[in-house]
Amino acid sequence: DNDKTTIPEGHELIHEGSITMLYPKSENSVFYNPVQVQNRDLSVLMLGMYAERRMERQWISKTRKEVRKEMLQKQHEEKEKEEGKEDTKKKKTKETKEERKARNAQFESDLEARVAERKSTVNFTSLASQSSQSPDGMSVFEA
Repeated sequence: DNDKTTIPEGHELIHEGSITMLYPKSENSVFYNPVQVQNRDLSVLMLGMYAERRMERQWISKTRKEVRKEMLQKQHEEKEKEEGKEDTKKKKTKETKEERKARNAQFESDLEARVAERKSTVNFTSLASQSSQSPDGMSVFEA
């Protein structure tokens, strides 16, 4: 190695993936099994996937709230415009239960379509990776 790190007596450097660990050579030291590299790699991969899925669920929840708020605001504004026009005309009859259900179903369908449209532009792998950075810039999912 070109590394000028001084290794204390009774220790060794172990390299695994992008990580280098200072490990005591003593038989009484913490157990390190080099054969388990594949299991550790799999664990890191699963944690990364979990972080990505969690980030995606949080993003969808937040975005649904934002889009719903925008849609309701627009709906409210349109209703106020219609009511202003209706003052000079006779009032509409009350909405039936079926009409209300159909309107709500259409609203939810439009909401899901808008969230899906925004979701298609987001890279959750990148977001999850960025959120897993430690203060020193290392990813907690690097192996």
